[in-house]
Parts: sequence; C-alpha cells; structure tokens
Amino acid sequence: TVIHPAQTAYVIYTSGSTGTPKGVAVSHGALANYVQAFLQRLQPQPSASMAMVSTVAADLGHTVLFGALASGVTLHLLSPEAVFDADAFAQTMRDHDVGILKIVPSHLRGLLQAQRSADVLPRDVLVLGGEACDPALLEEVRRLRPHCRIINHYGPTETTVGVLTHECDVVDAAAQIPVGLPLANLKAYVLDDALNAVPIGVTGELFIGGAGL
Repeated sequence: TVIHPAQTAYVIYTSGSTGTPKGVAVSHGALANYVQAFLQRLQPQPSASMAMVSTVAADLGHTVLFGALASGVTLHLLSPEAVFDADAFAQTMRDHDVGILKIVPSHLRGLLQAQRSADVLPRDVLVLGGEACDPALLEEVRRLRPHCRIINHYGPTETTVGVLTHECDVVDAAAQIPVGLPLANLKAYVLDDALNAVPIGVTGELFIGGAGL
C-alpha cells in the first residue's frame, strides 16, 4: 500500500481554551517532517538510547517513539510501575544507561524525589515539553547532570507534536524559559491584532506555518 503524505496518520483531540473537544488530523507528511526536523536538531549518536515514559495515545512520546524508529537508536519502553515510582524510575534509567529522555516538567519534578535523584536524568539530552518549565527545575537538573543538554520543546496541539525548541545553555533564575526557534520547514511569527510583526520584547500572538500544520 502506498501512503500519500497528505493522508491522515492519526487524530488527536484537544479542548484548547474553549472547553469543546476538537480533533486535529495529523498527516503522514507532517509527522515525517517533525521526526526528521527534530532529529536534525537532536543529532543523536548511533549508540544512543531513548526512553519512552508516556502513553502512545498522546503525542508527547512521538518524539522518541518515531525518533528511534527513524534513526535506529535503541528505545526503552518503561513499565507503568517504573514511570510513576521515583526510585524504580531511577533504577531503570541507570540500568539501561538511557541517553535521551523526553518528559513533562511536572512529572520530572516528582521523579526527582528519588533517593538517587541524579539517576532519574538521562546521560546526554533531556527534552522538556507539554507544559512550561521553570528556571528552578533547570537549575536542579544542571546541578545533578552538569553536562546534560536541556531542550525546551513547545508546540500547540494543532501543530505536529512540537514546532519550537530552545537549548537551555544558560539558566537565568529571573527570566522565563524561551520557547525557541522553529524546526525545519516551519515558520513562527509574533504578531499584533492587525497581523503586524511586533518588536522584540512586545507582547503578541504566536502564529505558526509550514509543514507541521
């Protein structure tokens, strides 16, 4: 069977700010673009390994699920028990020497209560997505894993998984964490009510275009 890039790969539901659920149809082309664009930014080593902590029913885990399939790196599917028990999670991450982890900040904050909290974190790259992350959490990660890359990943449900990433090289405790720059074949603009670009530092609405819609 030949799959056309415009055919629907899956439908994900969101209520957004309205409270009324709506389905977002994500095409094979949009998903393929996301996976390749994020891998381009991630640059995983062939010997890398990823851990998946979210259900396949949500798109948070698509980053590592399809990222591993498209790059050939090892993917560890963690059991529900390990995902929600801080010490079991740390043990699993240590046993598998996981290099790349994507997780929601509030979930990570709870897991860092493990007795060996440094073992909760991946060896190479931590990807945070699904909600805003705070500088205090990043400072804790930096303290526990000084050489681990931290990537803040953002994208509304109407886009494919995520569209913007920011490398958290420097953590400013007094500043918000940026959502970053668009992935390949995507564009992001901050516009006012008249759809004019706003100057740097001026509040506006985020408009996204390209292969991820």
